[in-house]
Amino acid sequence: TPLEIQRILNAARTRGLSSGRIIKIANVLSSLFGQARRAKVIAYNPASAEFCKRPRMEKTYEEQVPNPEIVASFLKEAAADPISLAVSLSLAGGFRRGELLGLKWCNINFESDSIIIRDTVVEGEHGKVVKGPKSKAGLRPVIMPKLIMVALASHKDRQAMDRKSRKIKGEPVWVFETAKGTPITPSNFSRSFRQKQKAKGISGLRLKTFRHTQA
Repeated sequence: TPLEIQRILNAARTRGLSSGRIIKIANVLSSLFGQARRAKVIAYNPASAEFCKRPRMEKTYEEQVPNPEIVASFLKEAAADPISLAVSLSLAGGFRRGELLGLKWCNINFESDSIIIRDTVVEGEHGKVVKGPKSKAGLRPVIMPKLIMVALASHKDRQAMDRKSRKIKGEPVWVFETAKGTPITPSNFSRSFRQKQKAKGISGLRLKTFRHTQA
């Protein structure tokens, strides 16, 4: 029953689990009961948000705004490192994570130094999905600094050589791709971004913070 599910969530809170962990537990239970409901084993989903109250997500770290030194360090590595390039693009254009991962080479104009976001990659219960931009503003060209465009050109050349060494046929579609030539899953990118921050001796940076920061 919903009451029993709520007791499980409350007990998890009492044991000291983070709000994020408790929300994940609730979502897993909701998914399992949802399957049972669709199979007509039960009449309703007792773990749905309609019946069970989830805790609010709490910040587990202090969100930081990058200082000029941090910005410069990412820009310096942009031509040789995909994560630093993605961060530099976000800093310069205010792009969201999903917009960066949905960026295609055909939407980059090296002659006008501009980028148009036409796709975004999101992650759901069944994995990653490519959708249209989150807002209509994403369809307008965004002028980029020459430094970023040079880094993109270097990345494109390096990507082509890497695909050739891995014997992947055809031209690359995605600016940021997996070893199989597919878009990167958002959670995997975030993990790599955290690792990059750790290597630099920093923490707490989030791409959405960069939407109000210009390189």
